[in-house]
Amino acid sequence: MTEGFETLTCLQEIDLKIVGIEKSREEFPEQLAELEAVLQSATSSLDALREKLGKAVKTKSDLKDQLETAKSALDRSQERLSAVKTNKEYDAVHVEMENFKHTLAGGEKRMEKISDDIAKVEAQIAEVEGEAKSRTDELTPRVTELREKIASIDSDLSEAAAERTAAAALVPKQLLRAYENVHRGKKDGRVISIVNSTDRTCQVCFQKLQPQVVNILRRGGGINHCQNCGSIMIWQE
Repeated sequence: MTEGFETLTCLQEIDLKIVGIEKSREEFPEQLAELEAVLQSATSSLDALREKLGKAVKTKSDLKDQLETAKSALDRSQERLSAVKTNKEYDAVHVEMENFKHTLAGGEKRMEKISDDIAKVEAQIAEVEGEAKSRTDELTPRVTELREKIASIDSDLSEAAAERTAAAALVPKQLLRAYENVHRGKKDGRVISIVNSTDRTCQVCFQKLQPQVVNILRRGGGINHCQNCGSIMIWQE
């Protein structure tokens, strides 16, 4: 490999770095959004469970008040029962007491079920909190790293552009013109294909090279392009 081609490979490395930085401008925000969505999902699940728990606790408290009211009413009915004077009054108070007893029995069953539901939700919350903490501990450093990388993209590009200018100045003009002509048509930034005796293919498009082309490259001299993709081919033992 001649000195001119060596400087050209340095320029290629910088251009590939620039392509990577520009690609990260698109990919990093998407990755960050995905990670933040995962963290938000864990928070939303916890919020939903806590809301469910709050409603269940409120229902239990209201039911407890209702049962206490029914119990007090039953006690008063029992007191009245001993003071009634007619069978009609006795029957009315007795029916009233049975209704209160029925209300209490149903309410106690509901209270038992609500207590079970509360215990289950509390267990779910504990489990989700553990998962959320583990996920947060795992993803937060990555989120921080991505935010820092996103913030530095512009400065990274400026630094790479300065490196490119300096590297391009060291490349022979004719070789640089050939490189830039190919580079303008390469979205992935890959212009140079290193060819050797072991793998006689273009390393950009993986086209198998004809023996005469390999011989030309081996002898060196001139600027040789891949007939398939246009990349500049350089022989390197």
